[in-house]
Amino acid sequence: SKKNTPYAAQMAAEDASKPHAVSRIQGLADLKAYYEKQLGTLTGDIAEVFLHPSCPDDALLQRTNEWQKRIWEYEYLKSGDLIKAAGEQGFTVVSWKEAFEDS
Repeated sequence: SKKNTPYAAQMAAEDASKPHAVSRIQGLADLKAYYEKQLGTLTGDIAEVFLHPSCPDDALLQRTNEWQKRIWEYEYLKSGDLIKAAGEQGFTVVSWKEAFEDS
């Protein structure tokens, strides 16, 4: 939530996700730049950034190269850069459970 607005039982007014196929993403740095740019465009008091992270898995990478995007998302979340960027934009990062525990 932005500006420490009470967030219990409220749905996100805006969301951000990287909808592009892995073939259109130039790598981890490109993915990070996209999300950090999106954070700067969110104007609501409550926003949701959703990713589908996954640990590296050679078997899954052999089945589909789209899995690489999930690995980059995993690495991005592990780096702490998303939380740092969200804080710099004035957001307070909370878990789904924390956002709805008083509802």
